[in-house]
Amino acid sequence: MFRCGLLLRNRLSAVRTMTILKNVPSVLPPKLLYILAQMGHGDELVIADANFPAESIAAKTPGGIVRCDGTDVPTLLSAILDLMPLDSAANS
Repeated sequence: MFRCGLLLRNRLSAVRTMTILKNVPSVLPPKLLYILAQMGHGDELVIADANFPAESIAAKTPGGIVRCDGTDVPTLLSAILDLMPLDSAANS
């Protein structure tokens, strides 16, 4: 991560810093980054192609649907795994 000082002063005249993400794959849209940041242990993410009934399933989930048109599944999966490793153990 890269920190840069911004001249954001509050009423106490303290200078705050802002964290900027580096090396984030450009195929990941902002909404997907937000969802990944909210995920915890045991949460599930579905990466599906156009034949999956995403609209009906996403209507029942809090994250909703994130479209990544023009990106194939291996590229998207590789970009996600760069930021978020898989859990080493899962319940069967």
